[in-house]
Amino acid sequence: MMENTLARIYRVKDTSLIPNTCEVLKIGKYLNSDKGEIQFLQKNLLKNSRFWVDPSSGCWWLEFFTEKVTQVKRRSSSDITENSNNYKQVFCIDWNTLPDITISREEWVKRTENMLKEQQLDNNKFDYDIARLAYIETVEFTPDIVDKVSFAIRKTSTITLHDYYKETNHLEHIDTKGLSYLTTFNTFDHFQRYVILLTLAYAYLSVMDQIGGHLSMVAEQSIQKMENNQLAYIHERIARFNARFFFQYPVEYKNGGLSQAWKSINQLLEIDKRHNELHKKITQLHHIVDLRYEKEAHQYEKETHKLNEKRNLYIAVLGIILAALQVVQIFT
Repeated sequence: MMENTLARIYRVKDTSLIPNTCEVLKIGKYLNSDKGEIQFLQKNLLKNSRFWVDPSSGCWWLEFFTEKVTQVKRRSSSDITENSNNYKQVFCIDWNTLPDITISREEWVKRTENMLKEQQLDNNKFDYDIARLAYIETVEFTPDIVDKVSFAIRKTSTITLHDYYKETNHLEHIDTKGLSYLTTFNTFDHFQRYVILLTLAYAYLSVMDQIGGHLSMVAEQSIQKMENNQLAYIHERIARFNARFFFQYPVEYKNGGLSQAWKSINQLLEIDKRHNELHKKITQLHHIVDLRYEKEAHQYEKETHKLNEKRNLYIAVLGIILAALQVVQIFT
């Protein structure tokens, strides 16, 4: 029987932290061949991802979107886009052993709290764990076990057995705090794939936050300073990112169980919804700038019309004066 395990996902602040002793991550029964490498994602995602494991600590290091989207040059002094537009996201997965599921709840809470505190990674190098995923292998699913797992994920007893979704070989519950995975036999390699999927979801959200930050910087400028080329530039970067890395269904179609897991993650974290909101926000900002240009063009046309009227008046007056001078000349 596999040990009960808690996987904790950390966003890495400094990519140089990845140990140079890491090896290519392999899961499942083919640990000694290439078949054990991660292969269930879309090919273009796999091409631009790196999956590592540190043999000494057991930590996973996952890199997504490793290829630069485009070569960036500043188009103006007010352009807020970056010179190196690298959207690469790096995460560390720390694996912790959970206490024996059969002990009393009081003892479970005590041991779990100590584990969570003592094995917390350095906050100066990592963000706080953004999600936790619990793997529990047990002979039966009881409210007591679910209550203990809920504490490991949320530090509360709010998840109940009725909240779980039944798959063929396990029960699962996904929320914004993480994933609970209960099984009666060893499906740990399948659980490991869930860990990768949830990490990919947070990688997508992190990129959206980054792009949303750029849009906010543009939106905070006064309407007079906002330029359409800034918005077009960000729009271009989103389009390039989408073309290479963003998939509504990043799991290959032949992996039905994992495809369903992604749908649940996507719906819960609202990845598609937030992605669409970014496009909507850019369109709205474009509209604001277009209205400003239209107003400025109308004002320019109005002022030009006044100048033309004045010029025509001056020409008419000058013509009258010249005609009068010719009449005077004739009579003299």
